[in-house]
Amino acid sequence: MPSLSDHVRREAGRRPDAEAATDGERRLSYGDLDLRAARIARCLRDHGVGRGALVLLTLRRSVEYLAAEIGVLEAGAAYVPIEARTPPPRRAQVVRDCRPSAVICDAGTVAGLLADEEVRRAGRYNRPCSLVLLDVDEFRQFQEACGGPNRSIPALVGHVRARLARQISDLHTSPAGYIPMITLSPEWEQIFAESLIGQGEERQLSLPPSRLQEFINKVRQVFERQAMVGENPVLLTSAIVRPYVRSIIERFRPMTMVMSQNEVHAKARIKTLGQI
Repeated sequence: MPSLSDHVRREAGRRPDAEAATDGERRLSYGDLDLRAARIARCLRDHGVGRGALVLLTLRRSVEYLAAEIGVLEAGAAYVPIEARTPPPRRAQVVRDCRPSAVICDAGTVAGLLADEEVRRAGRYNRPCSLVLLDVDEFRQFQEACGGPNRSIPALVGHVRARLARQISDLHTSPAGYIPMITLSPEWEQIFAESLIGQGEERQLSLPPSRLQEFINKVRQVFERQAMVGENPVLLTSAIVRPYVRSIIERFRPMTMVMSQNEVHAKARIKTLGQI
């Protein structure tokens, strides 16, 4: 029995302009569907995704969803669908259980996926997992900005968050119309940067216990002092150290947000309340 991808390819050759799928807003011809599926399959193969691999689909239901399904199958992999509205704990459980080799998302789901701390925390226990944006042209821009095609989700998070600077800034703007901030001092920036060991996905923070405790104490003092006057500031760091600072902060102040300088939108009003 011919597969779905075989059927689409055959019809694309016979009648490329005939309607293959519609979602009420958009339509795809067989020719378009075959082309999009082939591009997605090629992206997956470029990331080492092939036979026996699992790919997580977190997309809105649309004609693009069908193209992604066919593209995954053409790459020889299998897909695990998950609704964008799925609660974070359930999404994290799926990530842990299926250990995907890639995640396919679109502009409407990538922000929530990368902002989801539970999903990212679950992903730390998995093998390297590639992020594929459904818009292949945009995905290639991300590749160039991040230094190559074989980068996993953590390597892309900073770039995606920078692209979402307006949304992130709006999210942390206070009722008074500004983003309250505590900045990380140049001294602590240097300490964190010099404590990074390893390369690429193997990079990790190696901070002496005494320094770690000193940092925790200073954060507690500064943020508790601000809480007493009714402020709930974010902690502002450089993009390089943000993931590592965040990994420490979330252990004892999970509600405190850590932003990088790249995530502050150019038109956002800021108010610096102190420094660590």
